[in-house]
Amino acid sequence: MKNIKMTEMQKAYYVGREDVTNGATGTHLYIEVLFAGSADSLENALNKVISAQPFLRAHIGNNLDFIIEDSLRYQIKVIDGDAFDDKIISNIRDRLSHKIYSEKDFPLFTVELLGRNDYYRIFLSIDMLIADGLSLFEFCREIKHYINNPTDASENRMEDLL
Repeated sequence: MKNIKMTEMQKAYYVGREDVTNGATGTHLYIEVLFAGSADSLENALNKVISAQPFLRAHIGNNLDFIIEDSLRYQIKVIDGDAFDDKIISNIRDRLSHKIYSEKDFPLFTVELLGRNDYYRIFLSIDMLIADGLSLFEFCREIKHYINNPTDASENRMEDLL
C-alpha cells in the first residue's frame, strides 16, 4: 500500500464535489460499448490492466491523498439478458451514468456487462479523479491488447509512456 498526494486539479475536483455542491456532482465518465467476446476474457484483460495501472487500485484517503492498494482482483458483474433490452439498459444507465464516487468507494470505477452467448453491452463508469483522456485511451488500448493476446505477461505501465 502506498499513499500519493492529489494534484491541485484533483483537489479542486474533490473539494468542489464534497463541500460546495454537497456531493451533487463530480468528475465522471460513463460509456457503453458493444463487445463480441467472452466475459471471462474481458475480466482477465481488465485485471491485467488493473495490475499494471496503480490508480485503478486507488481510493481516497485522509488529507486529500490517494491510497494505492497493492492488488485488486475485480469481478465484473454480468447480467444475463439481451444486450439491446431497453428496460434493463435504462435501469443500468440510471444507476451508473451519473454515479458519484465517495471516499468510501473502492474501486473508483464500475464495469458491468449485459448480454449472453459472447455478445455483451459493456457499461463503464469511472471517477475522473483517477484518469484523464490519455490514460483512458491507454486503458482501452491495453484491454483490447490483452483480449487479443491473453497469454502476454508484460505490463505496460502508464508512467513508462510519459
